[in-house]
Amino acid sequence: MTTMDHIYNNLKQQKAIFEKELIEKKRVLRDINAEAERQNITIKKIHGELYYYAQCRKDGKVKSTYLSPVMPGSIADFETIQNNIKQLSKDICELEENIKSLEKMLACCKKTERKKSIMDDFSFEVYWKDEITARVYIKKKDVIVSRY
Repeated sequence: MTTMDHIYNNLKQQKAIFEKELIEKKRVLRDINAEAERQNITIKKIHGELYYYAQCRKDGKVKSTYLSPVMPGSIADFETIQNNIKQLSKDICELEENIKSLEKMLACCKKTERKKSIMDDFSFEVYWKDEITARVYIKKKDVIVSRY
């Protein structure tokens, strides 16, 4: 197996790993999104008191949802879910970019393999009157003739 074959096989394996990971992360994100959508956490001051609100954009408008009064740890669970959604979305984008890059590299390997000459590594023997008279070795651009 040539070096190019090893590279091609490694790229295919890495692409398969990334695709499997992408499917898993999309599944996890879909499960999280079933419970909560991506929202921003804001603090509003109403009558001198501070309150947490979750905001998201729907139909071109910003929708706010009350969460709780501002107290340490009061929205920690909500914040963790939002951070997970943000990280998963970022990971998914990176994986998709990596897969596209690997596909380009795989295509380049195939193109290089097609361009490889059949005569890059070739040998044959020359016979005259049932006796070998020469052996010819072709290695890339070098031609070696051994006479008998």
